[in-house]
Amino acid sequence: MALAIIVKELLRRKAKSADLETVVPCAADVLVRLRPQARPNLLFLRLCLENFLPADQAERLGSALRDHPVLQANRSEKPKGRHWERE
Repeated sequence: MALAIIVKELLRRKAKSADLETVVPCAADVLVRLRPQARPNLLFLRLCLENFLPADQAERLGSALRDHPVLQANRSEKPKGRHWERE
């Protein structure tokens, strides 16, 4: 949900001139600064984006965020935390 809120605010600030090429890297950068191990749930992200974007735009934006290198790397790493540290 945080990523959707970040995207919404970036779009609001940049008005209609914002495009995928500028919004995706900025949104991913803000999210990773807030939570370096962020792993957004892509289905939930798309549903959140559809609250303020047309469905086709939400799908394109969700796909672009899914393919962002940092977020992709986070999904491939093993989560850290007490649950996984137990032996």
